[in-house]
Amino acid sequence: MSNLLHKIDQAYKNHQEKKVLITRNQTLSYLELKHRVNNVADGLFQLGIKPHSLVASILPNDIDFVILMLAIAKLNATLVPLSFGTTNKALVQAQKTLQFKHIVCWYALYSEKQASLSANEISNWISVGKDISGLERLENWYSISDTNTSDNKISELDSAYILTMTSGSTGTPKPIELSQNTKILRAKAAIDLYSITERDTTLVATPLYHSLAQRLIFLSLLSGGTAIIMNKFNMSGWLDCIATHHVTFTIAVSSQLKQLNNYLINNSADLNSFRCLVSSSALLDYDTKAQLLKKLKCEFHECYGASEIAIATNIKFDSTNKNMSVGHAIANTDIVILDDDRNELAIGEVGEIACKTPMKFSGYYKQPKLTAESFYGDYFCTGDLGKFDKNKQLYYIARKKEIIITGGINVYPSDIEEVVKAQTQIDNCIAFALHDENLGEIVALAIIPKTMEELSTLVNQIRVICATELDHHQQPRVFFFFSSFPQNAMSKINKLEIQKIAEQSMHNAKQEQQNQAVIHSRLYFKCD
Repeated sequence: MSNLLHKIDQAYKNHQEKKVLITRNQTLSYLELKHRVNNVADGLFQLGIKPHSLVASILPNDIDFVILMLAIAKLNATLVPLSFGTTNKALVQAQKTLQFKHIVCWYALYSEKQASLSANEISNWISVGKDISGLERLENWYSISDTNTSDNKISELDSAYILTMTSGSTGTPKPIELSQNTKILRAKAAIDLYSITERDTTLVATPLYHSLAQRLIFLSLLSGGTAIIMNKFNMSGWLDCIATHHVTFTIAVSSQLKQLNNYLINNSADLNSFRCLVSSSALLDYDTKAQLLKKLKCEFHECYGASEIAIATNIKFDSTNKNMSVGHAIANTDIVILDDDRNELAIGEVGEIACKTPMKFSGYYKQPKLTAESFYGDYFCTGDLGKFDKNKQLYYIARKKEIIITGGINVYPSDIEEVVKAQTQIDNCIAFALHDENLGEIVALAIIPKTMEELSTLVNQIRVICATELDHHQQPRVFFFFSSFPQNAMSKINKLEIQKIAEQSMHNAKQEQQNQAVIHSRLYFKCD
C-alpha cells in the first residue's frame, strides 16, 4: 500500500503547474508543493525525526502548515497540531501527556512557549515566519535542491499520523489518533458525497489544527483541485475569497452561515461561483436554512459527525425540507440509538447516537480504557442525543452533558430554544443549567436581544410565551443578556464559557447586594 503522499502523487504528475494552494500572500503550484514537501521532510529527517516521532506545531493558517503536514506524512511521523492560541498551561499539559520532543512554532510565540517548558523536554524547536538565532527555520529548507534522503519506502498507513487534541470535562487532553489511511478514507468519502473534481476550488476557512480544515485540504489535493486558505475567518474576507477565486465548494461551520445570512439581509454578495455549500459542526436553525435556500443558487447540504468519526449523516436541502433532520447515514456508515445501558432503542425514542464507520479514529492515543469505554461493539458512542423518524432520518437533540435535570426530570435545551428564538426581539439564545439547592438544576437562558433597552419587559414577554408553550419543568427561571456569545476557534458558541460568565454575574451581584432574598428574586442579569 502507498501512503498519503503516494495517493497525491497522481495529482502532482497531472497538474504540475496548476495552482494548488493560495493564501493572502502566497500561491503555490503542485510542482512547487512537492519540491517543498520533499525538502522539509529531508530537513526534519536530518534533525532526527523518524517514523513514529511526535512533532507538535503551533502555527497560523498558512501554506507552511500544509507543507509540514505533508512532510510528516512522508516520514511516517506523527503531527500534534495545537491551537495557534494555545495557552502555556495547555502546552505543558499536552507535552506531559504525549511526550513530544519536537515543536514547529510561529516565531513570535517562541520565547513565551519555550520558557513554559523545561529545556530538556524539547530536542528541537523549528521556527516559522522569521529566523531565530540557534534554531532551524522551516522556510530555509524550501530552496534546497531535492535529495530525498528521507524517502520512506515502508508505508504504515494505520500508525498514528495526526493527534487532534480535545479535552474532557476535567481538562485532561484526549488526543484523537488518526492514521493516514483514515485521512484518505475521509477525504475520499467527502469527494464522493459532494462530487468533488479537479475543477473545484475549495475554501478553507476554519483552523488547520482541526480535522475539518485538514479534510478540505486533503480532498482538494486528492482530487487535483485548488484550495484557498484563509488566515482567519471574517465575513468580508470570506466573501472576497469567494468572488476573487471563484470558489465552488466549502464545508462551513453553521455559525459562519448564520453570519452570512445576517449579512445578506441588507447587503448583496457574489456567490454565483458556488457549486456546493455544506453546513457542519452545529445544527443550523430552520429559519436560517430557509432564508439561505432562497438566496443560494447551488446545492446546499448539512452534515452531522464528530472528529472521531468524520461525516456520519448528510442531507441536501430543498424547499420541501420542513423538518430539522440531519439526514440519513452516508454510504458504509450505520447508526443506532442507545439508552443509558447501551440497549438499542426503537424508532422515535431519544438516546445516544452511536456510529459504525470505516472512517472512525484509531482511539484516544495511549488511553485504551477510555477508548474501550467510548465504543458499543464497533459503534462509537458520540455523546450526542438523537432519534430516528420512520424514514430512518436522524434528528440531533443535544449533547448528553447539556441535558438539564431539574427535579429529576430531563429537559432538552433545544425544546426551550426553539420557542424563545421565535420571538422577533431576540437574535439568539442558549438554554443551560444552573445549580439549585432544591431542584438540583434549574433552566437558565442566555439571550442576545435586538436591543438592551427595556429588558424587564422582554423577560416578562418570554415568560408568558414559555408558560403557554412549555411544560412546568421547562420554564426558564433566570435570564442572562449578552451583546454577543463567546466562541471557540471553530466559531462555535462556547456554552461552558457562557455558563461561567452567567455564574460570575450572579456572584458579582451577591457581592454588591447583601440582601440575598433580593438576589434570589432577580430574574435577569446583564453580562457585558
